[in-house]
Amino acid sequence: MGFLVNSKKYYGLTQETDVENGKVELTFETESIKDGFPRWLITFADYATILEPESLKQQLNDLLTQIAIKHQ
Repeated sequence: MGFLVNSKKYYGLTQETDVENGKVELTFETESIKDGFPRWLITFADYATILEPESLKQQLNDLLTQIAIKHQ
């Protein structure tokens, strides 16, 4: 996931913490939670778990639903 290294700061990375078993917790502060950030997140969403906020989880689910419907 080399692309993540280059783009995470652009999307508002404020903290990166090693947690366990090679996992890393990333904290972001961004104003683009309704569009840009979820679209970026989708590029590696199969590797990520959103801890919070719930609104980001919903935005990502909505976007994935739209994509699935469009490409049926």
